[in-house]
Amino acid sequence: MRRWLAIMILAAALWLAVAGCGDMGDHVETGLPPAPQAILDSIPEPGIFYLELPSANRVQADLRAKVGEASVFWELSKGAATSANAAVFDVLRVMDDITPFPALEASESRAIWQLDQPLDADSTAVPQFIVEKDTSTRYVLTFRERNVDRQEWVGVWAGDLFRDTKEPRMGQGSFEIDYTAAAQADPISARRGQVQISYSANSGEDLSLTYRFENYLGENDAGSEPRNMIYEFCERTNGSGYFNFESYFNWSGKTDALEKLGVKTLWTSVNTGQSQVLITGADIEAQGLDVVELRECWDAAFIQTYYVQLYYWKTPPETGNPTKDKEEGDATACPTAFEPPDLSGDETPEEGE
Repeated sequence: MRRWLAIMILAAALWLAVAGCGDMGDHVETGLPPAPQAILDSIPEPGIFYLELPSANRVQADLRAKVGEASVFWELSKGAATSANAAVFDVLRVMDDITPFPALEASESRAIWQLDQPLDADSTAVPQFIVEKDTSTRYVLTFRERNVDRQEWVGVWAGDLFRDTKEPRMGQGSFEIDYTAAAQADPISARRGQVQISYSANSGEDLSLTYRFENYLGENDAGSEPRNMIYEFCERTNGSGYFNFESYFNWSGKTDALEKLGVKTLWTSVNTGQSQVLITGADIEAQGLDVVELRECWDAAFIQTYYVQLYYWKTPPETGNPTKDKEEGDATACPTAFEPPDLSGDETPEEGE
């Protein structure tokens, strides 16, 4: 496969821009009560929301550079995970950034942290974090602009946690981040839209996360159309997992219109894996196609072992449907058999096998 295609597709995936963290500054106030440990143990650990895919070690990276072509869609999947982490994980880190400070109010069932300065040196937003503990834990983050008297607190994200019985800060629940609301208190913020997240992170069990982005614009998406996307991630206790996500890229090049790429990536406990990519859009349909399917597999060093393009025609040719193009490698080296795409019109990503 041509290297330019790999580079352009990977670049297209990184539309959710990585956001940095600034200096927390000095917010410590004296005479305020510490939060009880029971409250702190009921706040979700931000790390459970971090999408972490396996990576090549130094030996594997050197081998890949010398021997074979790196897997294109593994790199694409890694890039998409990095971008999602910037949009979600970096926001949720506020929980661990603000709770080391003394609480404005603290009891066994409720705690409030409220600072007088932004956590990030580049931000203009002052945070307030509220935790209420009952049969589950409810947590709310609000912001208001610094040095604006009597401004109402703006809700930025809220969620709940049904705590794991064995480990603190683990469990399952859901929450929503409202980037549009955050921009009201922090005009510097460029993100817009919302993301709804459901998660299950109990000790000794598989980790599962679902992100539903609605009307979303990332840090570098000014002038673009808002997008709705679904990200599904699972990391099993044996090290295997899957990552299903959606991206947009001008794959056909026929016009300036972007195609939608639905990507399903899975990997084994020894890092071999495969991706199935379904490409749809107006330019695809204009060529008489329902969908273009790309399949790729890789070995434990993330070196491509198989690749093929499949074209599914609205009117099948005499040679049959689909037709193949650019097939390379051995399909039997793939971890599992590929399932043909569902052409019924349901575009909702399915969970991995």
